[in-house]
Amino acid sequence: MKTKHLIFYVIFTSMIFMMFTIFTSCSTVQTLINDISSTVSTAIGNRSGNSEISEGIKAEATPITLKPLPVPVSYETAYSYRTNEPESLASSIKKNKTFEDLRKSNPQNYVRSVVAEINKTATNDFEKVKLAHDITALLISYDAASFWSGNLPPQDYFTVLKTGKSVCEGYANVFLEFCNQLKIECKKVSGYARGVGFNLLTEKENTESNHAWNMVKIDGSWYLVDCTWDSGYMNGKISKQEYKTDWLFTKPEHFINSHFPDNARYQLISPELSTAELFSLPSLDPVFYDVVSEHSDLIKINKTNSSFVLNYVEKPGYTLNFTVRNAKTNSTLKNAVSLQRDKIENSDNKTVTVTFKTSTTGNYIVDIFCFEDGNRTGFSCGQFIIERF
Repeated sequence: MKTKHLIFYVIFTSMIFMMFTIFTSCSTVQTLINDISSTVSTAIGNRSGNSEISEGIKAEATPITLKPLPVPVSYETAYSYRTNEPESLASSIKKNKTFEDLRKSNPQNYVRSVVAEINKTATNDFEKVKLAHDITALLISYDAASFWSGNLPPQDYFTVLKTGKSVCEGYANVFLEFCNQLKIECKKVSGYARGVGFNLLTEKENTESNHAWNMVKIDGSWYLVDCTWDSGYMNGKISKQEYKTDWLFTKPEHFINSHFPDNARYQLISPELSTAELFSLPSLDPVFYDVVSEHSDLIKINKTNSSFVLNYVEKPGYTLNFTVRNAKTNSTLKNAVSLQRDKIENSDNKTVTVTFKTSTTGNYIVDIFCFEDGNRTGFSCGQFIIERF
């Protein structure tokens, strides 16, 4: 009897730790996510500066305060690797003919050789992950043609390394293989992302997967990584390579504005956000939080019967600008935005009050642009909606 009980226990326990594969629209390849019992121990800081909504604004949903997990984690070390510059080793490997020939002829040995070089150079796991991220983001080009045709080739790491092209799942698989060889615990995460073709006004409250990214465990804490979005962007139906580190080790409370994982535990947020809460969030890129240290409550659809006012504290080095578009006609409103900036005493930061004026009822899309000081060209870093009733 004891032997039978033991066999039953082993079989039952094994079944508990299995889950179905998650299919994403980025790929025809499915993946089995193992070790669902591991405890997510990373932590996030509160979104700071949640002041009251200005008078005249009627919020559609209660603004969300993202609470920290039980064990605080400092992001100071992790964020020191978000330099927007690739490591020199990653750049040299990409340009090295011997490595490139090996990648095309024997991807398995290529990974082993690259990992050997990383282990010679890196001094800690953060640096190892940064190098794996950099090589993946620099090496792989987004396969726009296959994405738009819907005819996706295999997305396993072996095939992707041979061709040098993939969609999101291929990036995630290559990064996962590097981490596995580096002996760094890593998972591939599937979920809904506000990426190509997304419309903030018409998106529905569903969790249909359309993207894949990763999470890595360093010093007992989990961190989020999206090599695809750090590799470049889509210009119409053409893919453009443009390396960055916006999505490397990104804080969960910032990552969640655009990435909704199928498995709620992979939000790395406690308590986990419901589907309704996820879809009430504005679309804000991580760089928005690099520019803004505090802001008044902001949700996806902000209702008002008059002007809408947004207050925030702007850090030095960047400024934010805004445009307002009529959601129905897509026409840009003139003189709809007024900004007032005031320097904070004994600080380089500034308090900013932005007033958005709309004369008629309807929905208006507000696009947020970040401008680096001295650069006349800005880049998109967020979006939200004003509903004038």
